[in-house]
Amino acid sequence: QRQIHVVNANVLILGLTFKENCPDLRNTRVVDIVNEFKSYKANIDVYDPWVNPQEAEHEYGIKPISKVEEGRYDAVILAVGQATDLSFLQHAPSVRAGNGLILVNEATLETGMKGVYAGGDVTALPGSMIHAVAAGRKAASSIDQALEGNGDIDEVLFEKGTPNPRVGRHEGFAAWPREKVRETEMETERESFREVALGFTDEQALQEAKRCLQCDLRLYMACNPAAPEARLAFNEGMVQRVPEGEGVFRLYDENHRVVSIKGTACLRGELLRALQDNDRAAWFDFEEDKMYSRRESELIQKYLHEHGRMPAGGSEEDLL
Repeated sequence: QRQIHVVNANVLILGLTFKENCPDLRNTRVVDIVNEFKSYKANIDVYDPWVNPQEAEHEYGIKPISKVEEGRYDAVILAVGQATDLSFLQHAPSVRAGNGLILVNEATLETGMKGVYAGGDVTALPGSMIHAVAAGRKAASSIDQALEGNGDIDEVLFEKGTPNPRVGRHEGFAAWPREKVRETEMETERESFREVALGFTDEQALQEAKRCLQCDLRLYMACNPAAPEARLAFNEGMVQRVPEGEGVFRLYDENHRVVSIKGTACLRGELLRALQDNDRAAWFDFEEDKMYSRRESELIQKYLHEHGRMPAGGSEEDLL
């Protein structure tokens, strides 16, 4: 955005050691960053209080600076994180520290000094940027409460309503390609710190948005209804249509819950007897199968697997 060119740009690199909190320069990869920027003709300063300047100059030809000049640099690169400098706490004895970290109230992030808060890597082991943002929000909420607010710092930028279930129809929708993000020309990428990816134009953004399937609609969609099952009303007229051969039948109550599974050598005859004996049954279905005992066992095992109990055989269910 500032149109800064890499050539003759002033770049500060923070950290030179192999890893944080140690003076070891062996195998450091920060040298690659330094050399890469030098190949672009940038002016490089390296700052690392852990480094022996004579060793750095002897090994890599890099002479670290002893003090950072404020406002001098066009870009700052945090190459290696180092321990926090807590020497300033000698002037604030009520702010306590331990193991190189400032001690805070975990619930509010307030330090031992009333009205002073701390968060991020200065209070915990190094984490990600999102942890630092979360700590900032927690501290901001605590500060709001300290100032007699309610601690609610949330800002609603967009009120989400119920989506329109009708998304419309666009021919060839499934074949629409993604919009290509605009980028700077290859020749100019090496000349400045400007962003390479320039984002969408307004027209591209609208077109890309039209590819959206409104995924949040899934939260409002019910399951597809299951196909109706072929169950017959359990009455004498329907039973008389059943063949007399071998097979298995299932009886259901009025709520379509299984009350009996039975294999028999004569489907019609056994169903007629059940019609007299079972007053709970309202529906039934059947399968013709000469190996009816095996099929009966298969259906019972399937029911057990799905429900964890035997089909109801009386007024109370026979739980396993």
